Amino acid sequence: MDNNSTYKFTIKNRNGDGIENDYPIFAQEIWTKAAVPTISEGDITNTTIVLNGTGVNNLTQGSSGLYFDCITGSSCDSGINEWVSGDTDTVTSLSSDTEYTFKVKARNYDAVETEYSSNSVIVYTDSSQPSISSVSNATTDSLKVIVNNAGNPATTLYLVEEVNTAQYIDSTGQLVVDPQWLTYSELGEASGITVTGLDSNTEYTFRVKAKNQIDVETDFSSPESSYTRLLTPTALTPESKTDSSIVWKISSTEIGYTGIRIYDSTDKEVKTCSGDDITECEETGLDPNTEYEIGRAHV
Repeated sequence: MDNNSTYKFTIKNRNGDGIENDYPIFAQEIWTKAAVPTISEGDITNTTIVLNGTGVNNLTQGSSGLYFDCITGSSCDSGINEWVSGDTDTVTSLSSDTEYTFKVKARNYDAVETEYSSNSVIVYTDSSQPSISSVSNATTDSLKVIVNNAGNPATTLYLVEEVNTAQYIDSTGQLVVDPQWLTYSELGEASGITVTGLDSNTEYTFRVKAKNQIDVETDFSSPESSYTRLLTPTALTPESKTDSSIVWKISSTEIGYTGIRIYDSTDKEVKTCSGDDITECEETGLDPNTEYEIGRAHV
């Protein structure tokens, strides 16, 4: 007979002469017990797991159903621990990148329950999607990169790629060719990691992804970019002068800047000149026959 299926029985009799009665109008309906189901996992996200139960017939009939249970603890019961008249249920409100174990039992039309399944499933949720919080604290050869771990546990690993060079941050803050999966601690946690050995006046773009304990990876996050700072100009000399102006000349190895700022010997800004990759700046409105000293220039 099939499990959890209805069968109708009737009875008639006959006397010693072999004369039979007719069958009665009404028959006795009996439902067989449900089979012990088998459990498997379906779709998984960072906070949900779909559970499937197979091997039981007619789950939509009468009191029939499946009961999925988490045996890891009470923190994984949300969405389950109830009878459902179908072969699937979804666990919700789970923690990312965390191991959970589940089992299932069934009941038939008459609510007669089976034992729990002989098998159980051990499932890891996916990691939550990390992101780049910021790329900041620029110097001429370094940037600080802060990763948002999105609440993943300490065991989750992260891969931070610099998109323009197709290189990856390692645990020392260098960019290297081979992918480097690092813990949140190795990335400096909320304080971030300082990436060094960079070129000056260069845009760097970073993105991050995570993987859980069974190597299921997230997508890469949206990228975040920043420029390293320009190098200080290497020379500053007067190019020409009149009785009320001086044209200051700078020499710089950089390109891609949009102006020059001139500071006096007290580090007070005295002039700003705008222009792409300009190499001189004219200071006007000066007094005749007067000595002027420039402390530094900045591009």
